Amino acid sequence: RARGDGAYDIAYDDGEEEQGVGRERIRAVVDDAIAAGAALAAAAKGVAGGAEDAGNAIAAGTRVDVRYKGKSKFYPGRIARACGDGTYDVDYDDGEHETGVVRDFIKVSEAPAAATDGGAALAAAAEGGLA
Repeated sequence: RARGDGAYDIAYDDGEEEQGVGRERIRAVVDDAIAAGAALAAAAKGVAGGAEDAGNAIAAGTRVDVRYKGKSKFYPGRIARACGDGTYDVDYDDGEHETGVVRDFIKVSEAPAAATDGGAALAAAAEGGLA
């Protein structure tokens, strides 16, 4: 959990907890199988993905699949807010909300539709329709 003061509260897999951990003492761990799978899926779509995509910002409203609380299973949702520090707030489809999610735990599943007619035309074309 991001505390808002640059520190984080950590819940470890073994049940231990630590509060007020500085960002410099934290690194995201990406399971190799998950990273490889994300990269393969992204390559099939013709876009960069997986670990290579980790530096790309994600816009609010973007459909994503996220490792809830950093666990191994991905859950669908939308980016509620880019926090500006490389983390994101996520609104999950099941009603849950998570703050301070690191980019390595997020897979983009669908870009937000552009608010222009050109965006609608691209969305229609992607779905096989004509604009």
